[in-house]
Amino acid sequence: MNIDKMITKQKVENNSIVRERLITQKDVVFTCGIKDVLGRIQEFKVYCNGIHHSSNLDGYSIFENSGIGKMMNVKKFGPTCITLYTYDMLGNKTTGKIKYSDIKFVD
Repeated sequence: MNIDKMITKQKVENNSIVRERLITQKDVVFTCGIKDVLGRIQEFKVYCNGIHHSSNLDGYSIFENSGIGKMMNVKKFGPTCITLYTYDMLGNKTTGKIKYSDIKFVD
């Protein structure tokens, strides 16, 4: 087997493991390399209010793991990344993505 195919296969397996952990485990805390104003790595938490099921994403959101933090809703858990969205006070939609390869779980 070609080395590139082996690397690609490993990435796909890692992405599916991270995806399943984010969807199925309750209150998972993770980092993705984003730093705040003070240079500290920010932690995020996945929250689901109700059913843990990949086809029903209505209840999933990701927010900063702090007392008061920003929150974004999950549009979908894709094969390579999480797609997020939120609306500001004027109704403007903001979207973002977090790659599974950037996620590191906090124990």
